[in-house]
Amino acid sequence: MRVNLEATLRNVAAPVVARLLRVEVRGAHRLPTAGPVIVASSGGDEQTRWVMRTLLRRPVHVLPNLNGPAIDAQLDAVDRLLRGEAVGFAGSVPAPGFVVLASGAPAVPIDLVEDPVAGTRTLFVGDAIVTPGSLTDADPASLADARSASEWVRQVVTDFRNDVRRRVPV
Repeated sequence: MRVNLEATLRNVAAPVVARLLRVEVRGAHRLPTAGPVIVASSGGDEQTRWVMRTLLRRPVHVLPNLNGPAIDAQLDAVDRLLRGEAVGFAGSVPAPGFVVLASGAPAVPIDLVEDPVAGTRTLFVGDAIVTPGSLTDADPASLADARSASEWVRQVVTDFRNDVRRRVPV
C-alpha cells in the first residue's frame, strides 16, 4: 500500500491549523473537486499559504514566494495542472500569467478575512472563472501575454476581495 505523504500531512495538519488560526471556511463547495484549478489570493503571507494548503476541500500545491522569474516552480505548476491537480498562488510573486496561459486552468479567487476583535478568520472561496477568450490564443512565452494573464488573475482576485469586504465589514 502506497502512502501519500502530502495527503497524510494535510489530513493531520488541517484540524491543527483550523484550531490554532481559528479559521472558518465559507464557499468551499465552489472549489472544483477534480481537474486543474488555480487558487489565487492577494495575501502572500505564510498564514494564507498554510490555510490554502490545509483547509480547502482538495490538496493545493502552493508555490513558494520567490523573487525573480522562478521558471522551475512555474514549470512544475504547469505539470501539476496538466495532471489535474490544484495549484495555489498567494500574493504576486511569482506572477501566475505563464502558468495560466500554459495550462488553461480556471482561477478560483480566495480571501482570508480576519476579525481582529474576535480573533477569528474566515476564508471565503469564490467561483471558478475560466480564462477569458482574449487570452485563450495568447502565447505563454510572450512576456506581454504573460503579464496580461497575470493582470487578469490580479483583477479577478481584487474584484472578489472587494465584493467580500463589501459584504463583510472588516
